[in-house]
Amino acid sequence: MAHQNGGRFSRPCTLDDCVKLLRVGGRAVAGATDLAVEANLQGRRFAHLVSVEALDELRLFSR
Repeated sequence: MAHQNGGRFSRPCTLDDCVKLLRVGGRAVAGATDLAVEANLQGRRFAHLVSVEALDELRLFSR
């Protein structure tokens, strides 16, 4: 998905697709509330954000 400022947001559904996007310069985010504040208050822009929220493999951490 492209945005007016030229930035890009992706929400891959598979871990393989996510890794591909990260390899070409995407920045992984989950939630991204802090980034939204930076964008709104400081005018900061991000070239390519990749949401990891849809990836079941990353939902559970265990020891």
